Amino acid sequence: MNTIDLLTGASLLVGVVSIVLAIVAISYAKSLEKESRETLTRAQALFAEIDKKAAIFQVVTSETQKQLLETVTSLANPKKLEEQYGQIFMQSMMSDPTNTQKMMEAFRTFVPGIAKATRNGGE
Repeated sequence: MNTIDLLTGASLLVGVVSIVLAIVAISYAKSLEKESRETLTRAQALFAEIDKKAAIFQVVTSETQKQLLETVTSLANPKKLEEQYGQIFMQSMMSDPTNTQKMMEAFRTFVPGIAKATRNGGE
């Protein structure tokens, strides 16, 4: 065997090893690409779910703020508050007159003007 045959054999062996490594690298790249696509699909699905939940939170927060503003506004407006309590009292009186009578008896002890007015026949 001469030196040229040895170099040719070594070159052939290196070429085969290079081809095998290239095939392994291409196969690995394809599997990584597939995993990347699957990860991207899952991430897009998660982002879509996050967007849905964010929209729900936005609606809930907006409604809560609206109710809070209405409550604060009604508390700042005594006339409106009196009307609301009057409506609640009337509903209570219609649904359970006995309980309403007991409630009025208890309320009379706290508010002297009511006790006086009810003793004098509303005068």
